[in-house]
Amino acid sequence: MCRHLCAAQAALDACKGLDSTQTEPGLYPDSHANDAAVVKQLTRPDPSSFANSDIVKVLNYHLDLAADFDSTTFKGCVVLTVETVVDNAEVIVLDIRDVNITSAASVASGTDVSGTATPLDWWVTRKEAKLGQAVVVRLPAGLAKGAKAFLKLEYSTAPSASALQWLRPEQTEGKQHPYLFSQCQAIHARSLLPSHDTPGVKSTYSAALRVPAPLQALMTAILDNEVAEEVTVDGKPYNQFRFTQAVPIPIYLIGILIGNLKKRDLSPRCAVWSEPEVVDKAAWEFEDIERILGAAEKLCGPYQWGRYDLAVLPGSFPYGGMESQLTFVTPSLLAGDRSLVNVIAHEAAHSWSGNLVTNNDWQSFFLNEGTLDTPSHLIIHLPLIVLQHYHLSRHMLVPSLTDSFHRYTRLHRLHCLH
Repeated sequence: MCRHLCAAQAALDACKGLDSTQTEPGLYPDSHANDAAVVKQLTRPDPSSFANSDIVKVLNYHLDLAADFDSTTFKGCVVLTVETVVDNAEVIVLDIRDVNITSAASVASGTDVSGTATPLDWWVTRKEAKLGQAVVVRLPAGLAKGAKAFLKLEYSTAPSASALQWLRPEQTEGKQHPYLFSQCQAIHARSLLPSHDTPGVKSTYSAALRVPAPLQALMTAILDNEVAEEVTVDGKPYNQFRFTQAVPIPIYLIGILIGNLKKRDLSPRCAVWSEPEVVDKAAWEFEDIERILGAAEKLCGPYQWGRYDLAVLPGSFPYGGMESQLTFVTPSLLAGDRSLVNVIAHEAAHSWSGNLVTNNDWQSFFLNEGTLDTPSHLIIHLPLIVLQHYHLSRHMLVPSLTDSFHRYTRLHRLHCLH
């Protein structure tokens, strides 16, 4: 993402003053305070997360959600496919912030949103200013190491969800339809869904997303149905779209777009999406996406994500770009002369550094961004490279990473003075 210092600051805020070796007071209610087996499993490998991912790991999320622009909330459920890392796992601890959990149950499969459900004991902890809360769910009894379970949590988001930006029609280019975009990096996914909100855990996901007709929904995943399924929600016409992300990703890469969105194909695996007032201009500006992706593959290896698409967002999107197989970009890149396409090279390079190989926690965030300057430069200029230019660029990598490290640790030292 093109916002290095801003993101590093957010990551440091998430980690500041936390000790991952300590069980936080209030992580269990009084009724569970003497349950030694539970207390022992309230571990925190990542200081910016409550997740006990060294006890239970989330393999897949299946989202089943409806968007309500009147209340600016999502409502529905998520089914988690989890795997135990130890014998006799008692609980799974998930991150939430401004999320209202209404039930937790064991179900038959990882996409079972309407079948028979066996209720599970669960509780929510007290709030922490930056991290939010944990939801602790007691697992089905007798799970051995490596066993899988399927957990369904019904919930709704809040209008204050930090991951979600709901726009009124007048805030869009077309002025006719509302719009929504999400931004989950660094620790905002927990306001969108109960999750292991840590880059140290990678999971696949799928989704059934219902949005008011005639709007289009997109996610950072493969769109399974180009033609919307027509459904009703509370008596109103909705479009339902289904998505599959088969490559395990850190949860901060999950993303949602909803709006009056149109598509222009640029190659068999690349396209650009935007509002109809902007989409043709965006298609011209970014027509070299396929060349950029091909150059990146020559440097970094085969592209693993199937498609690489761009979405040009409204002007309120606060960053240059947010990397994923559906990369979100600011409309300020539409310069009219293709002079800012280097930002796309940067975001495409994240398909390897960050998305495939990821920092384990936010204290190591500099590894995500600091290794990208040289690959991004080479991707843009690869067709014109001469040996001298290559050697010059290659020697830029160590200074680039060192600079990123020093900027990050300088922020860290400032925090330590507080």
